[in-house]
Amino acid sequence: MITSNDQELDDLISGIYKELKIEGKPRFNHIGPLWDAEPFYNAGARTMYINSRGYDDEILPLWHRPEDLADTVRPELVENAFKILSKLIQYIQEL
Repeated sequence: MITSNDQELDDLISGIYKELKIEGKPRFNHIGPLWDAEPFYNAGARTMYINSRGYDDEILPLWHRPEDLADTVRPELVENAFKILSKLIQYIQEL
């Protein structure tokens, strides 16, 4: 789940999914709190709150649970999150 009020950042994430051929599509939320990013957003910074939820709410719910262990979380979800965030950081460094 990606919470953002910045279409350019949303487009960047969508492009990363396509470039990396990540299964599924990013889900965007343009309403609601930006959670950890909110103070920065309120101060005028461009922000995005990213939460890896897997392919649906049941595979990997929004919040961590005690049963979220190395043998219960699908490795490809962790790998996808790493790839996406690594590519995002690479793009930011090139700005």
